[in-house]
Amino acid sequence: MKSRLNLIAAIIIAGILVFTCATATVETSTKNATRIQFSEIPTDSVLLHALSPDIAGLQKVYKARDAGDYSKALESLAHYFKETAKERFYFSWEDFGDKYQRYQKDYPGRLKSHARLSADMKAMYGTDTQWQLPFKNLRGEDVTAYRLRHLARQSKHLDMVMMYFADPGEEENLKYWTQQMADLNQAFTAGDYDQGGNAVYEVFRAGKRTHHWLQGHHSYLSTPAYTAQDQIETMRTFLHTAAQLAENGKKVRHGNHHTRGMVALFEIAATYREFAQADEWLKLAINGVTWHLENEINPDGFQFERTIHYHQSDIENFLRVWQLAKRGNIELPAVYTAQFRKMFDALLILGQPDRKLPVLQDDTDALHAEVNEMSGVMALGTILYQDERYAYFVDEGVSRLFFWLLSEQELNTLTSTQPIAPELGSTALESTGYYVMRNGWNENSEFMVISAGLSEEKPDHQHADMLGVVAYADGNEILPNYQVKYNKPDFRYWKNSWVKSVVMIDSIPQAMDWKGNRGGSGFGKWRDLPEPEVLAFETLDKYDYFAGSHDGYDKIGIAYQREVIFVKDGFWIIKDTYGNPSATEHTYQQQWQGKYKQSGPKAAIATFENGATFEIRSLDNVESEWVYGSVKNKGSVIRQETSSSKSYSQITLLIPRSSEDRNLPGGWEVVTGKKLKKHFPELHAKGVGWVLQQGERSLAYTDHISLDKMGLELNHKVFVISEHGDDLLLGPKLPMAMPVNRKE
Repeated sequence: MKSRLNLIAAIIIAGILVFTCATATVETSTKNATRIQFSEIPTDSVLLHALSPDIAGLQKVYKARDAGDYSKALESLAHYFKETAKERFYFSWEDFGDKYQRYQKDYPGRLKSHARLSADMKAMYGTDTQWQLPFKNLRGEDVTAYRLRHLARQSKHLDMVMMYFADPGEEENLKYWTQQMADLNQAFTAGDYDQGGNAVYEVFRAGKRTHHWLQGHHSYLSTPAYTAQDQIETMRTFLHTAAQLAENGKKVRHGNHHTRGMVALFEIAATYREFAQADEWLKLAINGVTWHLENEINPDGFQFERTIHYHQSDIENFLRVWQLAKRGNIELPAVYTAQFRKMFDALLILGQPDRKLPVLQDDTDALHAEVNEMSGVMALGTILYQDERYAYFVDEGVSRLFFWLLSEQELNTLTSTQPIAPELGSTALESTGYYVMRNGWNENSEFMVISAGLSEEKPDHQHADMLGVVAYADGNEILPNYQVKYNKPDFRYWKNSWVKSVVMIDSIPQAMDWKGNRGGSGFGKWRDLPEPEVLAFETLDKYDYFAGSHDGYDKIGIAYQREVIFVKDGFWIIKDTYGNPSATEHTYQQQWQGKYKQSGPKAAIATFENGATFEIRSLDNVESEWVYGSVKNKGSVIRQETSSSKSYSQITLLIPRSSEDRNLPGGWEVVTGKKLKKHFPELHAKGVGWVLQQGERSLAYTDHISLDKMGLELNHKVFVISEHGDDLLLGPKLPMAMPVNRKE
C-alpha cells in the first residue's frame, strides 16, 4: 500500500514546480483560458487560469491569482463556489440538515443499512487503496473485477455520508473520502489504475462516481470540517473527471453507459459554470443525452434495452439533467419534454393489477425476486406531471434515490394528486415488443405479458425468453420471471431458457453462444438470440389474440410458432406449433415456471398462500410426460411429447382460480367425449377432440368453417369462437380477427 506521507510530499513538490512554471501562461490567461486536460490532474495554476475571464464575482480570485498569491486565490475560489452551490444542486447545503431529518423520517430503518455498508467499505479498502487488479483488500480477500468496478463507482460513498451526519463515531468518513479521492488522483498521475476492461474512468463508472461524490460534496458543505482546501481538491477532481468524460464520451455509443457519463458531465459543468470549458461540456452533454432520448427511448416510450431496471435507470438519468437545467436556467431541446413523459406512460402499460411491475430481462435490484417495485418511480411521475393515473400506483413516497433529486416543494406536491385507476385495457409496446393482455385493475384481475422483441442495437441485457410469457392473477405471480445478479456464478443459467415460460425442443435452449465481458466481472450476453416475428395481435371486448414466431430452432429444421388466446372471463389457451418438414423425431417441451404438483394425468397445479390456484392442463388427446424441477427454491414443470410428424402442436389451458374450485372461470367448461358428440356432432365428426363452452358461446380449434361467401378459402385450422350463430375466427394467417355470420 502507498504511504500517505509520500502522497503529501508529492503534492507539495508538485505545487512548488507548478508555481515556478506558471508564469509562462499567466500573461495570456485572462484572454485565453488554460484548458483542463484529460491526461493530467489540474494543478493549482491550471485551476485558476482555466476560469473564464471577466466574471464579476471572481474579481478577488483574479486579483490574487495575478499577484501570484495562489493560496488566497484558491480560498476565494472555494468560497465563491460554496455560495453558488446553494442554487446549483438538487438541494442547498444550507438546508441539508432539514432535508436529512426528513430523510430519516420518511425512510425509517435505513440507518442500519447505511451503517453496515459504511463499515463494509472501510473494512475492505483503505484511504490509500489500489485501483487496478490484482490486489487484496484489507480483509485479505482477492478483489474481483466486480468489486473493483464498484470501488470505482464509489457505490458505498453515500452510506458513509449518511453515517457521518448520524453518528459522531463516524466523523472519520469525511477525511476517509478526501484522502481516498486524493489517492485516486495520485494513482492517475502514476498510471496505477485500470485502463482496460474494468477501466476506472470508463464513462459509466466515472459517471456513477460523480453522482455519489457530488452529493457527498454538497452534503459536506454544510459542515465546517469540510475545509476550503478539501473543496479545492474536490473541484480539481471533478474538473479532471469532466475532461475524462468529455474525451471518452465524445463518440456516442448505444447503451446506458454513455448516457450515464453524459449526465455526469452535465452535472459537473452545471456546478462549475465559470470555467471556460463548462459551456463546451454542457453542449456535449446535452447533445449526448438528447441523442439517447431520441434514439434509445422507443416510439412507445420504453427504453430500448427492454428491461425494467434500465428503463428506470434512464428515468433517473434524464431526471438529473431535467432538474439541474431548471435550477440553472439551462435550455433543453423541446424533444426532452415529450420523450421523458412517455417513459412513465410506458410503465402504465406494464403495470400489474397489484401495482407492481413484472420482471423482464436483466432486472437486477433483488436477486430472484419475481416483481419490480413501481411505487417509487410513479410517485416521481406524479410529482412531475400531477397525473392521477400515475398516483394510482403510489403506496409510499418517491424512492430514496429520487428523494435527493427533488426539492422540498416538489416532494410536498405528491399528496395533492388524487389517484384514479387507469382505463387501459389490453395493449402493446409494439416497438419494444411487449404485448399485454388484461381484464381489469383490481387485485384479482388477470394479466399477461408476451415477450416478442429483440433490440436491434444492443440486445446485451436480453434473456433467452422469446415468445415467453409472464402472468399474474389473484394476487400471485402465476407464471413468474426472476431477477438476476451479474456477479453470481450461475448468472448465465438464469439468463437462459431453462427458467422461462417458453418452448424448448430436444432440451435445447433458445441461445447457446455466450460472451462474457472483457473485464471478467460476471456480466455476459447471448450472441444468438432468436429473431421474432409478430403475426397478429388483436384486442377485442371478450377476447385477445396473439400470434408470433421466431427462428431459434431453424438450425435443427423446426419452424416454430406460438398463439395465445385470452378469454377475458379469466383464462388463457396457448398453442405451440412445430413445422418439421423432414419428419425427424424431436421432443417438444412446453415449460412453465412455478411450483407445481400433479393434478391428474394431463394437468399440473400450483397452490398459493392466499388459497388461489393455477392449473396447466393439456387439451390434446395425447400422453404427455410431465417433468417437475426446482432450482434455488424456484420451480417449473415441463409438458413434453416426442413426435416425428411433419406438423405437431401442443394446446394448453392456463386456468387461474381464486380458490381451489376446479371449474373454469366464468362458467366455462371443457366438453369432450359423449357430451361433445351430442352437442357438437359436426365438430365431433371432423375429429375435433374438445370444445370450450359457456352457455351459447363455444370455442374450438377446427377448419370446418366455410368462407366461400367472403371469397376466401380456409385450408388450415383456426380457433373458432361461436355465439348466437356468428363465428369469430382467430388465426395467424388471417388478415384480422374475422367475424363470420353463418346466417347469411
